Amino acid sequence: MRPPFYVRQLRRDLDEWIKRGLVPESSRAAILESAGAGQGMSFASILGILGAILIGAAAMSFVADNWERMPKLARLMVLFGGMWLAFGLGWFLAHGRPVLSQAFVLLGVLLFGANIMLVAQTYHINAHYPDGILLWAGGAMAAAALIPSRASLALAIGLGALWTHYEHFDFDKALHWQYLGFWALGVATAIVLNWRPAIQLSAVALIYWAIISTEGLRLLLGWSEVEAAALYVLIPLVLWAAANALRPQAIGGALTVEHYAFLVFLVTGFILHFIDRNTAVAQSWMVAAGILSFGA
Repeated sequence: MRPPFYVRQLRRDLDEWIKRGLVPESSRAAILESAGAGQGMSFASILGILGAILIGAAAMSFVADNWERMPKLARLMVLFGGMWLAFGLGWFLAHGRPVLSQAFVLLGVLLFGANIMLVAQTYHINAHYPDGILLWAGGAMAAAALIPSRASLALAIGLGALWTHYEHFDFDKALHWQYLGFWALGVATAIVLNWRPAIQLSAVALIYWAIISTEGLRLLLGWSEVEAAALYVLIPLVLWAAANALRPQAIGGALTVEHYAFLVFLVTGFILHFIDRNTAVAQSWMVAAGILSFGA
């Protein structure tokens, strides 16, 4: 994770290095671009994003107020017309005004979610409602990959976590394995977009999934609580050691994985102090974790 004001300091250092002849001036722009310079949002850009979102909210409020008086065809035209207009503007502005493009794409994704709910209400569709969240998340992921849109990717990751949450708590899926496929797709998209915050969001989402899946995993394996907790100590330690080994090769996201894995390792190790550790499986996992920590 870069320290605060990293890009600002990098600009100063580059100016000094160019004066001293250490770096050719022709490389300055490429170095700053690779460091993420110029991706910050101006006040005007922030106002543009808020304006786009408020316009969308106003349009949705207007439709909601006149919903019962509108014929079904008019409803569909308003809903899908607004959504595709937002996506079209996002696509059109992608090169000249990237921040406004992100705002309109995000607006289109939000309208897509509203369309799912309103169409289901209009036609009285009684379905497995987490599937609607998955459909919304899939649309956000598609927008993130095709346009591309980092804001849509962040929303997709959050919706994916919401999907597995409802599947687990409202429909008693102790182990919702399907989420891991969606999660992997989000990580792959984050790597393609080269956006570290999305990798961090994915790490948080995976930790949440692991927490709510602990009991299901324990019952599946027939283990005690301490044995499952010991495994939760070993797995993040393996990830931490692997990320630590890959970091010198500048593997994207390795530092993020290292930080989150070590955090989970510390938390689960702390939890182990409050439960009985006198089982053979738990002791085996703890020995493996100890060996790995020394090797790392």
